[in-house]
Amino acid sequence: MINHTKRKSSQREYLSRWTTDFICLGYRRKRNRRFSFEYKEVDKIVVNPNQFVLETNTNNNSLLLGKQFKKRQKRFRLYEDIPSPAYKSTYFTPNLNYNAYDGLLLGMVFTMALF
Repeated sequence: MINHTKRKSSQREYLSRWTTDFICLGYRRKRNRRFSFEYKEVDKIVVNPNQFVLETNTNNNSLLLGKQFKKRQKRFRLYEDIPSPAYKSTYFTPNLNYNAYDGLLLGMVFTMALF
């Protein structure tokens, strides 16, 4: 079963397709499902945009088709935050430590992911 919804925002038109073939507890015989679009009319394909299905890595749910290099925009944040699939985030945290031999140690910790 596939439901189609079409809505317009102020600048773009969105087409949403919902299918129940993928969401099931058991396996069905039809494992492959193919959708076809006009390549010139589609800018971005997003799987599970409203986070209805729980998953640990939501960064691989979108594909940009309009750009030649399909890279996400980079973002630098102080301390860790909830990751966004729209950005490739780098988090940095100041590190302060002390020991008797070296004295005061200052540094930075850089991480790419929350977990």
